[in-house]
Amino acid sequence: MRKGMKDVARLAGVSVGTVSHVLNHPELVTPETTERVRQAMQELGYVRNEPARQLARRGHSDLIAVVLPTSDDPFLSGVVRGAQQAAARHGLEVMVTSSEHDVEREQRQLDSLEQRRVRGVLLSPAVDASLQGVRALQQRGTPLVLVGPVFGRHRFCSVSIDERSGGRQIGVHLAESGHSRVLYAGAPLSAHHVSERYEGLIETLAGADVRAADVSGWEPGGGLPAVASLLAAPARRRPTAVVCATDLIALEVLSECARLGLEVPRQIAVVGYDDLPFTRSGVVSLSTVSQPQLEMGRRATELLLLEETEGHRHEKLVLQPQLVIRATSRRPARAVRPARDGDAKVEAGRS
Repeated sequence: MRKGMKDVARLAGVSVGTVSHVLNHPELVTPETTERVRQAMQELGYVRNEPARQLARRGHSDLIAVVLPTSDDPFLSGVVRGAQQAAARHGLEVMVTSSEHDVEREQRQLDSLEQRRVRGVLLSPAVDASLQGVRALQQRGTPLVLVGPVFGRHRFCSVSIDERSGGRQIGVHLAESGHSRVLYAGAPLSAHHVSERYEGLIETLAGADVRAADVSGWEPGGGLPAVASLLAAPARRRPTAVVCATDLIALEVLSECARLGLEVPRQIAVVGYDDLPFTRSGVVSLSTVSQPQLEMGRRATELLLLEETEGHRHEKLVLQPQLVIRATSRRPARAVRPARDGDAKVEAGRS
């Protein structure tokens, strides 16, 4: 059982008030009494309840909560690091929870965080759904900032990325390289940020055959059947480029290309999204869209703290992504060796 201040006071032979003075105002206590109280704390294994002390002094804790839709997204881990950096500058700590794309679970977590009197919440919503429950939290006085994909009209501070711009940048790059058949692999296609990237892509590839494949439910190493069947098609029908909604999907596509014996980028170009660390290696060197994850976390935290100021007005910050062209898409599509009849037969045999 956890020991409290009463236990320390009893063992040291002093009042609870004296124990409190030792913790908070040691100058009011004699050195002898202070030493006796600290020895009692050590013997009992007493640990100060810091959140409770903060609540008593200021009405809220020194915790900022980050609520994510999933716990295994490398992109969101960068956002968390940015939030931690900004929070540390203000003497605050960050705690992270995950809704696992469950709206009801997300609401329970928000209710629990409100009861703990957190300083504020950075929320990446579980799904593209109503934010009614979040509005109630805000109205009761808990500052909240939306982070990541932001959809619909809302009255919150938010920090998002211009997803359509990222898709457009990829489209321009592929169009300039002469690609005429492009496959977009996303999961799920109905998600706001996934569909926005696709819309930007088709805006700039108006003259190309662009199709989309929903790869929802895929797992690393498990393959992408919806993509594999198209890659195994005869050369004259096979996509000349595959654009992926994430770098991890792109890594799976590269594995599938290797399995089929397709040379990247001579026979097919591959572009990812997120610019995760592995994409910069000499082995992979993946063309991808870099997103300012750290800046997102830092800016969102600063907005959260500004919400406490009088006369604060909600801000909607939209950050810009940047296409990074690397080895997997650098060679123009016109350099691809034209398909011969023999090639078509070999490819067809693989399908």
